[in-house]
Amino acid sequence: MRKLIVFICLIIPRFLMAQEYTHSSIQDISCAETKKFFPSSIHNASVVPNNYDLVFHSLYLEVDPAIYYIKGSVVSGFKPLYPGLTKIIFDLSFNLAVDSIIFQNQQVSFVQTPNDGVEIDLPFALNASQYYEITVYYQGEPPPSGSLGGFDTASHNGTPVAWTLSEPFGAKHWWPCKQSMNDKIDSVFMLIRTPSQYRAGANGLLTNEYINGPWAYYQWEHRYKIPAYLVAFAISNYDVYSDYVTYSPTDSIEILNYVYPEDLSSIKPSTKRIKEMMPLFNQHFGLYPYYKEKYGHMQCEFGGGMEHTTMTSMGYFGYEIIAHELAHQWFGNTVTCKTWDDIWLNEGFATYLTGMVYEYNFPNLFWPIWKRNQVDYITSFPDGSVKVDDTTDVWRIFDGRLTYSKGGMLLHMLRMVIGDTAFFDGLYNYIHDPNLRFGYASTADFKAHVESTSGMDLTYFFDDWYTGEGYPSYSFNWSQSGNDIYVKINQITSHQSVSFFELPIPLEFWYSGQDSLIWFQNTVNAQEFWVNIPGQVDSIRFNPRYDIVAKLSNITSVKEHTNTSAVLYPNPVLSNEAHLSWPAEQGYGQLVMRNIQGQMLWSSQISLATGETNIPVFGLASGLYLIEWQTPSSHSVLRLIRE
Repeated sequence: MRKLIVFICLIIPRFLMAQEYTHSSIQDISCAETKKFFPSSIHNASVVPNNYDLVFHSLYLEVDPAIYYIKGSVVSGFKPLYPGLTKIIFDLSFNLAVDSIIFQNQQVSFVQTPNDGVEIDLPFALNASQYYEITVYYQGEPPPSGSLGGFDTASHNGTPVAWTLSEPFGAKHWWPCKQSMNDKIDSVFMLIRTPSQYRAGANGLLTNEYINGPWAYYQWEHRYKIPAYLVAFAISNYDVYSDYVTYSPTDSIEILNYVYPEDLSSIKPSTKRIKEMMPLFNQHFGLYPYYKEKYGHMQCEFGGGMEHTTMTSMGYFGYEIIAHELAHQWFGNTVTCKTWDDIWLNEGFATYLTGMVYEYNFPNLFWPIWKRNQVDYITSFPDGSVKVDDTTDVWRIFDGRLTYSKGGMLLHMLRMVIGDTAFFDGLYNYIHDPNLRFGYASTADFKAHVESTSGMDLTYFFDDWYTGEGYPSYSFNWSQSGNDIYVKINQITSHQSVSFFELPIPLEFWYSGQDSLIWFQNTVNAQEFWVNIPGQVDSIRFNPRYDIVAKLSNITSVKEHTNTSAVLYPNPVLSNEAHLSWPAEQGYGQLVMRNIQGQMLWSSQISLATGETNIPVFGLASGLYLIEWQTPSSHSVLRLIRE
């Protein structure tokens, strides 16, 4: 997504530095990504009715980066969705003059409208689903990019550079297109003519390049579905180099880099980090979706990056921004948000995948720092939902605290709730759903996939964390009697839209120089638990690894409680089963076994009248497990050691 450094954005200290890595905050990235558009310009969306399907674009462009001007022609292949189409409309800035339009080898009449549309009269009514082509010839000075986005020029080290940035509605400022969020172009070809001292980068594969007199020609072909805002080019005196990511014994993906000659030596070490990022994303989300073409970067004069499909535009090459834009190739480009309400499906996902790079490459250093910074940032204000509640405000759409950080931590908390297997299977199925892949998706589509892989109804979770605003704050009362620890969890919420956040709560118990992290399944306010700790507890830490979005009010030691609810024996257990006993009563209790991360292994409903039940442990690996026992009158969490 486009980045422009905006000085009114909040800036917090950057991450610690390590070797050559530069770690930036989400505030920096989101502020840089916020569009150059004025807030009111978000209304300046597509004027094209959804009455035809775009199949193909072939752009011929003449651009000299030393001159703020563009000239060209665009062949558009399309199929009417309904019979009898007699008019076709494209989005195109009123600043750009249409010279002529050719349909079926004849000129046709057209009108350029003040609302940035080109209305074209067709000579006859078109048939539904039949393929047609139409060519628009145009030229002019695009609208100034400082207010509207789209096309821009500048210089570096005295050399001109030109580039395009079109999200959300800037594509029409440099070419006639259909920039609504309901139709992706099946394929795009681009032939660029520029003075011979320059090179032009763009989406897809470079299939031809040649010099003819004073001009250089570069032909790029992209054969995957793509929305208009992700089509892009950049032109300057680039140095070119490639790295490669191997994904099989005989195959690799080219990482093609177009960078300024004066920056070549400093940028090369940074782009090589793709070789440690892409394999991680390949492993979890499937092979890089555009592996038949390439991935790459083209350097431009702006303050961040924009995830143009297969060829990200980059203003700087920090570690996080490289990871963030690469992640978009899966989440944002392959599957794109259907509406701006759901922009978190692009930005929240790319934010979380950036965190995952830290998790796998710097698990004990930058991963906890990254999570802590997200939590601190999200809880710096009491309100705000991940769902965009005002799509007329570009600052709200690209809000770093809500769309990026809270969207990213929504995913992390979902992972804590449903477990790694269901989480990553759900994301994989979402990105590979044939109804969504290279198309558009909503939050409901994503929710359906993680509900399917987890077997859980996650309506409550998305109501709290996607639609709802704010976060919970906790206070804890605790006491110890022998090895039994009593814990009472109290919660208040920062915003009235959510009365209670149902969430697993991590507490770390320190005793005798050791520590145990236990997750409590907090389902109601003022919930009481019993947990077994083999030692005298010195202190308790809340959310020690910053795995949930929450604040701590206090942890208070209270008068000793006695646990009369349940006894687990033998413990440790060497045989194939353990036993749980309790004072017999009427009704039923719920017995749940979890691993130490809080993920459920199995559950069973038990009659309380029996006073005892067996707990099978056959096949369990050695280690620590949690036995959760809930009755109408008590709730215990017991530690089971399997040897």
